[in-house]
Amino acid sequence: MIDKWLKRYLRWTHKDHLIGFIEGLTNLGRPSRSLFPPELLEQGLGIVLSGLNNTLAIQCNPGWVWPYWVERQISPDGCDFVPTGVNILTSNVTHRNWTSVGLEDSSRESMVDPVGMLTPHPFGWSIFPFLRWNGVNYLPPRLHLTTETMLDGAWLRRLALNCGADDAGSRYRATCSRPST
Repeated sequence: MIDKWLKRYLRWTHKDHLIGFIEGLTNLGRPSRSLFPPELLEQGLGIVLSGLNNTLAIQCNPGWVWPYWVERQISPDGCDFVPTGVNILTSNVTHRNWTSVGLEDSSRESMVDPVGMLTPHPFGWSIFPFLRWNGVNYLPPRLHLTTETMLDGAWLRRLALNCGADDAGSRYRATCSRPST
C-alpha cells in the first residue's frame, strides 16, 4: 500500500529513476511469497527522519551543548569520532548504553544516559543537570564523571562534578510512591 503511494509521488515529482529502488525494496523477500514487511518501512522511515533531524539540528547549532553521544561523535579529536562524509544521517552509533529507570510492573519508564541526562518520556525531550560554579560551567556531556553502583538491590547512577574543594552531583533512582487518599 505505502509503496503504491510512494511510486505515485515519485512519478508526480518526476523522480521516476527512484522507482526501481522502491520495487527492489518491496521484492526483497523474493522468491518467497511474502513481500518486504510494511512494518519495517515504517520503522526505517522513523530512523531516517530522526537521523536527518539530528544532522540538521547539529549543523545549524554548533555552539549548543549536545547529548553525550553527539559530543563524542562530532569531536574529531575523540576516539568515538564518526566522520560524516557523504552520510547525511546522524544517529547514536557509539554510546547506546542508557540505563532504564523504572519499577517492576509499572508502565512508566525513563532513561538516563552515561552522564546523567534524563529522558522522562520515550522519544521526548531530555534534561541534563549542569553546574555553574565560580564562573565556570560544568557541562556533563563534555565531562567523564559518572558511576553506576548497586544500592539496596537496585542500580544507582551517580553523576559527580568535582568543583575544587566542593563536590556537587545528582542521583537517579526509581522509587514507588502511592498517592495519599
